[in-house]
Amino acid sequence: MAQIDAARLVKLLNMTASPHDAEALAAARHSNEMLRAAGMSWGDVVALRSEPTTTSQGRQEPDGKDAGAAAHPRGDDLFGNDAAMPPPAGPSAKAAMQARIRAVPLFARVALFPLWGAAESYAAICLNERGIMWVGAIATTAAITVAMGALWCVAALSFARQISAFLG
Repeated sequence: MAQIDAARLVKLLNMTASPHDAEALAAARHSNEMLRAAGMSWGDVVALRSEPTTTSQGRQEPDGKDAGAAAHPRGDDLFGNDAAMPPPAGPSAKAAMQARIRAVPLFARVALFPLWGAAESYAAICLNERGIMWVGAIATTAAITVAMGALWCVAALSFARQISAFLG
């Protein structure tokens, strides 16, 4: 069994999370080619992961993880010249955030409606977006938040006028 460049394989596997399907597919296929050339299977890679590894500087971490893994959780791009891309939030993170936002008591939702609405809009629209789509999603969320704030102010003023007319 030949040696495999683990750092390059990790970079390729990180590229499979790309929002660009062609890039992700090319990375997956190249990863499979690397394994085939080394005479390995994915089962061999998983079995190797349980063994302690050494870092690129020759230091061995107690849990087998590279010391640079904390600084670059997703690794750099294939050629090592771009900053690490943060992991996509994914549907489970989106659902968890929406559940936390919806757990806010009703009184707090009404009292702080524009803020609650902004958080709900962010979770629904922006959480999974990257790049230029993220900018559009943020602009949409901001527009929704401003509209909700204006409606909340109109409703609060109307409510205050009714209360003052009732009392006075």
